[in-house]
Amino acid sequence: MFQTDYKKIARKLLIIAGILLVLAIMLLQIIPKDDSLYESIKTIVIPLLINIISSIIIISLIDFKIEAAAQKELEEKRKFIYGQLIIPINKFDEFILNMYKSTVTYDEMKSLEYTLENVPMMVNKIKLIDTNKESYIGNLVTTNKESYIRNMVTTQLWRETIARQLMSFFEDISNFHRYYSYFLTNGLICDFNEILKIYNGTNNILDLMLNSNARFKMEDIIKIFKLEKLIESSFKIKNEISKYYDEDPFKINNENLLRENVSPRFESGLTDKE
Repeated sequence: MFQTDYKKIARKLLIIAGILLVLAIMLLQIIPKDDSLYESIKTIVIPLLINIISSIIIISLIDFKIEAAAQKELEEKRKFIYGQLIIPINKFDEFILNMYKSTVTYDEMKSLEYTLENVPMMVNKIKLIDTNKESYIGNLVTTNKESYIRNMVTTQLWRETIARQLMSFFEDISNFHRYYSYFLTNGLICDFNEILKIYNGTNNILDLMLNSNARFKMEDIIKIFKLEKLIESSFKIKNEISKYYDEDPFKINNENLLRENVSPRFESGLTDKE
């Protein structure tokens, strides 16, 4: 606000000083040379007005250079932050693809949870340097309540493919929780210590988990894969982005994610293999 007022004042002063200078020169043409007023205008008024005009122009040029340098620094900072944010997003993309190929290792899961924790911090940094948040974070659009995060229509940072993979990923996690009672009543629950002894350190835990007849408790899955951190980080991202909107664009919360929309296939009592 101050900077804007300063520029307006400088422009007005420049116009006034310019008009006065023109008037002073015109007066010199009218007033006789032997008049004392002629000498005063020539030696005092005109040099003073020229100095004022020169000073305003010089200050404006300096201010322009300072502003240009600040803008350049801001752009560089933006690019740096975007670069940092795109790294975890790309890693998340790669992770989701690997998850469905059943090639995710425990170490990769551990690495990912720390990477994702940086995303809300990066979003906060962007909020500090950008007033037009929507143009950088993008518009989040959900098609219906069952899609969760089906479409993220974006400008730079997010991609629709990641959104769809995220949706599937959340649905998979919620399925394990929803079907817990069914697995329990059918005696298909493995003891956590047993799982650790047999599967700890292997690269195909996820494959075994998805394709085996033996089912794990949600709590056990969380312990093995550290999913509580992954889910928590993902919801932190959701919450950060939701701050830019009057209503939650995702239309979901943690409770609903884990409890709603039970698949008819599993309600019928069938396992994956069946």
